[in-house]
Amino acid sequence: NGAPLTNLLRGLGGRLAGQAQQTIFTAIAAGDNPRTIVPALRKQLGLPRWQAERIARTEMLNSYRRATHLSYQQNRHMVEAWVWHASIGGCCGACLALHGRVFTVDEPMRPHPNCRCQQLPKTRSWADLGFEGIEEPDDLNDALMRQEALAELDQPYEWLADRFGPGKAAAL
Repeated sequence: NGAPLTNLLRGLGGRLAGQAQQTIFTAIAAGDNPRTIVPALRKQLGLPRWQAERIARTEMLNSYRRATHLSYQQNRHMVEAWVWHASIGGCCGACLALHGRVFTVDEPMRPHPNCRCQQLPKTRSWADLGFEGIEEPDDLNDALMRQEALAELDQPYEWLADRFGPGKAAAL
């Protein structure tokens, strides 16, 4: 069907791929932590632990992201856009660069493997929802994201150089 998990498992053989896919689907439905299915994926697919962890984490989080995206689309009367929220303190440079960027509800999130970023809703104003005379609060998402991003960059040069490379670290 073109889904990332299907493409990944396609080359592993029908029965094994089907077992692994069922393991992931069952864990998603149960709300399990990705770590709980790593032993089963290792056994079913013959993968090293790191690869089974990456598959479990990536596919389970992508499932939740797709559901979130569909929810935003179905509630566009209340949600006007979504905001990329990076997992500050452990994100890569690409995700840190996307932190706080606003996307339309029609644009899906395109995370990389092991990505821990989230989509946050950017809701319509009170006035847009038909409630006149209500003072709009400050955009907490914007304030929190700026504060987190600045804290992330308040690091020793060595840390920045390791994360972003020497040239970008010097510029920061």
